[in-house]
Amino acid sequence: NFVEPPLECIFWADDPIDFKENRREQWKWKVMIVLVDWITDDRFSQALQELESKWGEMLGNRPALTVLNEGSSVQRLNVGDYSQIAGLCKELYNEHMPGYNLAVNGPYHEIYLNDPSRTEPGKRKIILRQPVCSADE
Repeated sequence: NFVEPPLECIFWADDPIDFKENRREQWKWKVMIVLVDWITDDRFSQALQELESKWGEMLGNRPALTVLNEGSSVQRLNVGDYSQIAGLCKELYNEHMPGYNLAVNGPYHEIYLNDPSRTEPGKRKIILRQPVCSADE
C-alpha cells in the first residue's frame, strides 16, 4: 500500500546572514515530495507530460526528479505551532552551530510530518534539518 510521504521544503538565501537573522522574506525555497524507489526516469517523464497537458502554464516551475544527499546534518524535532520555528532557527545558527564549530553545508530543510490543515497548531510536528561541515573546512 502506498502511503503519501510528508511534504518537505528546502530553503536557501543569497546572504547567509538572512538565516542568522531569520529574515524569511529573503529566503528562496523549493517544495519536495519523496517518491518511492520504483519511480523510474521514464515513469516520471510520462507523469510530467500528463501534468503539463492538463495544467499547461498553470503548472508554474517544472517539477524535477532529484536525488538529495545532504551528508552530515544537525536536526531537531519541533512539536507545536510553526511560530516557534523562528526562535529555533535563531538558536541553531547563532548558538548551536558556532558552539560546535559547525558551518552551513547546504540548504536548510524542513520536513512536515503532519498536515497542518488537519492538525491543531499545538500538535504539529516538523523536523528542522541543516546540513553542516566543520567551520574549519
